[in-house]
Order: sequence, then C-alpha cells, then structure tokens
Amino acid sequence: MASIALIVATPSQAFAAPAPDCSTLHSRVQALQSQANTLKGQIDAHNSRAGGVDRTNAGAVGAYNAEAQQLNGQRDALQAQANGLQSELSACGSKETAPAIPNTDGSTPTPDSAAARADSLSSKSSAT
Repeated sequence: MASIALIVATPSQAFAAPAPDCSTLHSRVQALQSQANTLKGQIDAHNSRAGGVDRTNAGAVGAYNAEAQQLNGQRDALQAQANGLQSELSACGSKETAPAIPNTDGSTPTPDSAAARADSLSSKSSAT
C-alpha cells in the first residue's frame, strides 16, 4: 500500500498585517452600520412571517428555514467585519466603535453580549 507524505515548509519570517487605513475608518463604520440596519429590517420581516408559515407544508417550512440560514450567514459575515473593524479602530486609537450587529431575534446586542457573541459565533440554526 502506498502512502503519501506531506511536507510543510516552516516560514522563515513572520509577516505582519498591513497597517490599517485610519483615514477611512469613519466612512467604513457608517457603511457597516447601514448594512446592519438593512439586516435588522430583513430579520424583523422574516421573524414576523413565522406565525404565517404553514407548518404542515414541508416546502413552506423549508423555504422559511432556508431564508433563516441565509440571514444567519449574513449576520455572521457582518459580525466578522465588525470584529475586524473594531481591531482597526483600536489600532488607530479611535474612540469610535464598530456597529452592533443585530441578533437573529432582531434585537441589538449590548456591548457585553456583542463581545461574547463574537467569541462564540452563532450556533443557532435558524433566525427564529
């Protein structure tokens, strides 16, 4: 029996992350806030339809859950952007903070719960 060996090269030097562009931070915070507001509207609209889903119709339930998964993916992507932006804000010495990304129930997280959520990404399977 043949086996395949993998060789992993060791980096000879560490690569530093590029310095953040501090001059564009404020506009990027505003853009991310706009995206978070849009997502909150989408989550609220999705959650408001929950009572109208015919739970005996597998297609309707599947469509509702697929939309929930899509919204969760958007939420996680925006949270990753917010985390990166917050790191840049800190590196630039800014007192501004990255926007709070809405929870999947449509509520806005408090700063403490946002940090906790960033540490352990959403484990929910739907936006309900």
